[in-house]
Formats: sequence, structure tokens, C-alpha cells
Amino acid sequence: YRIEVDPAVDTRRVHLPAMMLQPYVENSIWHGILPMDRPGSVTIRVRPGTDGHVEVWIEDDGVGLESSRRDKGRQGGDHISRGIELTKGRADVLRRLAISDIHITGPQQRVDGPGTSVVVALPTDPAAGKVQ
Repeated sequence: YRIEVDPAVDTRRVHLPAMMLQPYVENSIWHGILPMDRPGSVTIRVRPGTDGHVEVWIEDDGVGLESSRRDKGRQGGDHISRGIELTKGRADVLRRLAISDIHITGPQQRVDGPGTSVVVALPTDPAAGKVQ
């Protein structure tokens, strides 16, 4: 794994709610990396976004969404992953309560190679609300 923080990001102004990234990193490992027959990696990139946000990119070079879904269908598994669903719901509630303006894009198939990516946009403006 790698964690890369752009030097232009003032990390003191980024407020990351607890467990906001964990379900996405876990899914990258379980559904992207572990099914492969080669070593894989997960990268977390933090970089400036737009409109007073910082973007946290979670990317893996795993099997990708299409392969993961196809394999899941073949195995006939009855496992239902709730982590991502709950995390997106939590971000929606925080937005509606005007506590924090968090936006989540993905998970989606990477276009620059194999694997999956998710982008979590977090506010950097303290007036947007501090979530702990």
C-alpha cells in the first residue's frame, strides 16, 4: 500500500469523519487484491479538489468491478456488503444536517488500468463544519 499526500494540502484543515475511508480500503483488499494470482496494491492519494474540498482517492490495481461482480455471480454467494452502503448513507445525513459537505464518487472501474477507484471529497473550510 501507499499513502500519498500532495504538499499543497493543508492537512490541519481537513476533517475526516471516523470510518469514512475504511469500507473502501477493505473492499479494495477483499474484492480487488485477494482474488488475484499476483501481488497487488492499494494507494490512497490526498490532493486538492475544487470548491473548498480535498479529494481522497482510494485506488487498487486489482481485478476490477466487472471481474469481481462476474466472479461473485458464479460463486452464488449470499454475502451482502453493507459497509459502502452505510458510509454513503452517513455522508448523505451529514450533508442534509449541514454538518459536513462530503461527496463520494464510486466505486468505479479505473480507466487508466486494472482495478477500482473511489473518490471521497471532504471540505477544507472550517466553516463547513468539523466532524469528529
